[in-house]
Amino acid sequence: MCKPLKDEIIESFPTYWPIFTIASALIEIALVTMVMVTNSFAPVQFTTKIETSDIAGFGGVNLSVTKSVLPNPFAGPSKAAMIHAGAKYPVCMRNSPQLYWNTGEDDRDLICCQEQSTQQCGMLPENVCLYLYHGDIIGGVSQCNAQEQSGYCSGGVVLHPCCVGIEGQCILTTEENCTFQEGYWHPEKLLCSELGSGCFRDICRLDWINRTLGQVPDQGIRFISAIFLYCGILEFVMVFFPKFYTNWKIERRIGLSVIYLLSGVGGLLVSSIFDPEPAVGNSGAMYGLLGVMLVELLQGWKWVRKPRIELLKLVGFLVLLFGAGTLPYVDNFCHIGGFVFGALASFVFVPYISIGEWERLKKLCLILALTPIMLSLLVLGFAAFYNFTDPDFCHWCTYLNCIPYTSTLCDI
Repeated sequence: MCKPLKDEIIESFPTYWPIFTIASALIEIALVTMVMVTNSFAPVQFTTKIETSDIAGFGGVNLSVTKSVLPNPFAGPSKAAMIHAGAKYPVCMRNSPQLYWNTGEDDRDLICCQEQSTQQCGMLPENVCLYLYHGDIIGGVSQCNAQEQSGYCSGGVVLHPCCVGIEGQCILTTEENCTFQEGYWHPEKLLCSELGSGCFRDICRLDWINRTLGQVPDQGIRFISAIFLYCGILEFVMVFFPKFYTNWKIERRIGLSVIYLLSGVGGLLVSSIFDPEPAVGNSGAMYGLLGVMLVELLQGWKWVRKPRIELLKLVGFLVLLFGAGTLPYVDNFCHIGGFVFGALASFVFVPYISIGEWERLKKLCLILALTPIMLSLLVLGFAAFYNFTDPDFCHWCTYLNCIPYTSTLCDI
């Protein structure tokens, strides 16, 4: 008598409505539409684009300025736009030394300078005021603030803090230049030091809940929101439909939401610990589903035709994927974390083909052993994330995410 195959036994298991698959797909479509419609696209290339423009600077002097525009090879918005949409960005999620980096010029050496011909004022270094603009020194911050009462600065105070980029850099410049740099203009301030970590309050704004960063970074919600985001149209087209089909099939058999969310959060957690850069996408959750497939194969080993061949095929596929993760623009930390948490969650939550008391007892022992391990890894992961705030605390770990096959490959 032939023994039944795994698929025949699985048919006897209860099936589930793929509610989570449908709900998550609708959320992803809504977020992708919102992000793509409300933001301009970054250059679709692999190298930084340099743009130049002529603007009117301090004192009406025409300046030729440049800016670096970060690319998005997946045909989508800039990193800043993705951060506003809810991307993973550690400096928005925990108290980090990076909150206080790049505050611009040393404010202690700045004076209130009035350019003679236009009567425009701004805080500048003394030698720049005297020798570059041939201006008049009229005092410090208080004089620039009291311009109307003092009779100076009839052309207005035109230099104010501007937050540019995604790393909290602040410069004192004109509104026109700030707009060209796609920065955040603060006309109510005169010095970068007056902003404190204000640049990150601008950068970490979450558009869909209209929420800015408070005095203490606390946007842990990004561990969830980033799971449902895509960095561009190309990624959405390549990933969404195969993922939807796979999720649908798996959720019909075993339910999906707990494993999917644990894998997604676990992947983003590992990525956040080792990589301070912003990242989006559900690749951690997707690799968690690969962990489900591996666990299903191991647990149903004797019910699978040619299980060794199936294992070799799956392992070969995983090696290929993790190898591709060592290239730029791929977050391998997220893949590794998602796979590990997905595999652990699968041992706990995936139905086990068990016949006889011994196999049922073996399944119970696995659950009792791996549940505390999985929860402990989550707790240790969050403890490491909130305590190891230096992104270079494990320098060699970067090779898990990008291997410099050429001297400049990982600088892209």
